[in-house]
Amino acid sequence: MSLLNSIDRDHVLTAMETWDAAGGANYMLVRGGVSTHVLMHHGKEYDAAAIAGIAHGLATGRTLTPADIPGGGAGASKHLVRLGFDIRDDSPPTERVPGTRARTPRTSSAS
Repeated sequence: MSLLNSIDRDHVLTAMETWDAAGGANYMLVRGGVSTHVLMHHGKEYDAAAIAGIAHGLATGRTLTPADIPGGGAGASKHLVRLGFDIRDDSPPTERVPGTRARTPRTSSAS
C-alpha cells in the first residue's frame, strides 16, 4: 500500500491553496524552478511531489518530503494522475510516467 493512498482530490486541491497562500511560487524561484514532474492546475505550475507531501499531511497529520514518497516525483505523479490531475513530465522520454505529457516545445512566430 502506497503512502499516498490516504490522499484524495480534495486534499490535493487544499494543498495547492495552502502552497499558494504560503508563497510556494517564491520557493520555486529560490529552488530554481519546479521538478521534472509538474502538477498543472488552472494555469499554475506546482512541484508534484511537494503538493503530494502537503496533501498527505492534510490527510494524516504527517507531511511528507519528496524523499519520503516512494518513487519521489514520479511516484507522486502516478498518484496525482490517478486522481485526475494534469501532470507534465519533463523527464527523458524513456523515463516518463504513463498518463503524463511532455513539455510542449515553444515555437517562435515569424514577423
